[in-house]
Formats: sequence, structure tokens, C-alpha cells
Amino acid sequence: MEQIQKTNGADAQVQKNVIGLVGMVIAIVALVFSMVPVLGWILWFFGELFSVIGLFKKPRTCAVIGFILSLMGLILTLLMGGLLGSIIKSLLF
Repeated sequence: MEQIQKTNGADAQVQKNVIGLVGMVIAIVALVFSMVPVLGWILWFFGELFSVIGLFKKPRTCAVIGFILSLMGLILTLLMGGLLGSIIKSLLF
């Protein structure tokens, strides 16, 4: 007779990618603060760093989302930096 083992939620192992999750959260915060020049750069760097590290662990879902959001944050940060630079240039010259 076959024995069937029942497992409850506590016994099942759930894989977690905490580094990827941290990268995703920082990337979201970086998108929000991308209009602040220095803070946006710092948050973008750490969001990208943690997301790239998280890409080497499974599951990769949060790390991939964090990576994509970090790239979007980089684009917004560069656009805001260029806009700020052109405004300063027009005011000084």
C-alpha cells in the first residue's frame, strides 16, 4: 500500500531572493526620486547593483523587475539632469 505524505505550508520550502526584492524596492524608490539629482543617482546605482546580484539567484522575477525599473530610473535621471543643466545654462548665459 502506498503511503501519501501530506505537507502543510510550514514544511514546504519556499525559495526567496531577498537581494532581488531589495533591488526592486530600491528601484521603485529611485523612480520616485529620479527628479532629485544626487539622490536619484545614488538610489539608481544601488537598485541596479542589488538587481544585478539578484539575477544570479532563483527565483529571478523580482530581480528582473528591479533591473528594468532601474534602467527606467536611469533614463529619467539622465533626462532630469540634462533638463536641469540646460536650465542652469540658460540662466547663467
